[in-house]
Amino acid sequence: MNKIKLGYACINPLLPDTKMRRCLLKNADDKRLRELIHINLLSVLKILEYNLAKNIYLFRISSDVIPFASHYINKIKWRKEFKAEFGSIKQFIKKNNMRVSMHPGQYTVLNTENPKVLENAVNDIIYHTEFLDEITDGYEHRIILHIGGVYGDKKNSKKRFIENFNKLPINSRKRLTIENDEKNYNIDEVLEIAEEIDAAVVFDVLHHRINCRDSAADIYDIIKQAHKTWRKEYGVQKIHYSQLSLTKSGSAHSETINIAEFMDFIKPLLNQRIDVMLEVKDKNISVEKIMNEYKNIF
Repeated sequence: MNKIKLGYACINPLLPDTKMRRCLLKNADDKRLRELIHINLLSVLKILEYNLAKNIYLFRISSDVIPFASHYINKIKWRKEFKAEFGSIKQFIKKNNMRVSMHPGQYTVLNTENPKVLENAVNDIIYHTEFLDEITDGYEHRIILHIGGVYGDKKNSKKRFIENFNKLPINSRKRLTIENDEKNYNIDEVLEIAEEIDAAVVFDVLHHRINCRDSAADIYDIIKQAHKTWRKEYGVQKIHYSQLSLTKSGSAHSETINIAEFMDFIKPLLNQRIDVMLEVKDKNISVEKIMNEYKNIF
């Protein structure tokens, strides 16, 4: 297998029938939730089967597989009731040496000052942990999380993140991986926090280009620094790569990957073992374009 794995996140536009099904809170009775969970778990397996056929071994699973998983409305014992479906996914991942991850949304904030928001964040992280525990054996299958807000006092916000992180269940702490963002916490700050909590760091290249640290460190030196945070049980180092949209403002990701630009970035890493998650609007289409054009590399 090649040293570099490319992956994509959550949705396969070439398999439109596999998009995660959701419902409104007012319609979330037990019957409807069971229907959605069953359909969504089957969809996850279909996407993984598609990925295997295309030699894609890295995939981020949507947080929406279990609708309202961390909400009180969902009282279904989904881990028990859907044991067979989870078992099929787990067997497939293990047999084919795939790597999966999950990425809680923007409202899962561990350093919040609001006790209710914190409670919800902890519940959501536990959900993601339990889901990955059902379909994987090892901690190389990661949960990616941003540090959160600044709340007018970055020093205390960092401290609050560390304190709340250390209160999480141990299996959640072992899965959580922290990432630099485009606004609040640059890679220097994330690396400092990672050292405090012994967490792996996903280096997001585009976020760094938008929210640079003050030093003029080479981007590949930063990747080396982040690599040191990846203990053996956490698996191969993983990074996020994306490009800015040419049609939208702000930090929006591009519709598709500019292959020449991506190859310029990846060339210095070709002799390393590293996993690269492409965050791009057309998802697996960009991954497949790159792999088809550079079959001898990927």
